[in-house]
Amino acid sequence: MSGNSRVALKDVDELLHRQVHPAMRVDGRPSSEIFIPRPSDAGLLSVDRSSKASAEEAWRRYVASELKSAEVWSVSVGEVIEVELTAYEDPLDTNDAHCVIDFNPTFETATEYKAQKKKANRFAVALAGKAKTRGVSFVALQPE
Repeated sequence: MSGNSRVALKDVDELLHRQVHPAMRVDGRPSSEIFIPRPSDAGLLSVDRSSKASAEEAWRRYVASELKSAEVWSVSVGEVIEVELTAYEDPLDTNDAHCVIDFNPTFETATEYKAQKKKANRFAVALAGKAKTRGVSFVALQPE
């Protein structure tokens, strides 16, 4: 996240587009793994705001930066809030639509960390379920 100021997204109807690597598709649907940050993400899941980029435009920007994506699945800001997470603006020089869903826990002990990791997995499963209910937002004809 750039800078120290964090502006939470408030429009509960705004969609947040998530790219799906070709290897992360299971029977034509997103694995819940696409909705959990990788260790290198520092607990911040990258998505793009629908108010600044359609699902197709988000895909085009993503693959233009030489990353691979087969399709885009989306969740709403309201759905993120429903599962007790927060989405924040995080525009990049190359992508003004970029924002993050913050999975960062606050914990002080190893036991709390372990419990928080399980909770993050539950968040990811819940978000994937909401995306699956909505349906795919964009499918690349030839995954890049």
